[in-house]
Amino acid sequence: MYPATPEVRFAATYMANGMLGATLYAGRRADDGTIEPAPDGHRASEIVQQIAGGPDGQAKLLGAFGKHLTVPVRAGPSAAPTAKC
Repeated sequence: MYPATPEVRFAATYMANGMLGATLYAGRRADDGTIEPAPDGHRASEIVQQIAGGPDGQAKLLGAFGKHLTVPVRAGPSAAPTAKC
């Protein structure tokens, strides 16, 4: 569907371009529902900063992921359960 339909490619590219501007950061949800970013020296912050090689790689990663949010694909477990329900 993606290669054959220009409208799908346009929608996927639009979503991908929107994802390019997202920023990844480590944080924690406060009791009031807001997100409190982790301090710069925190281990979680260091791990997030290393994802995809830093901010430039993160933008590329999120942009590529935007297409997967638009184009429907079959996703699910690769093995069926053996026990009868």
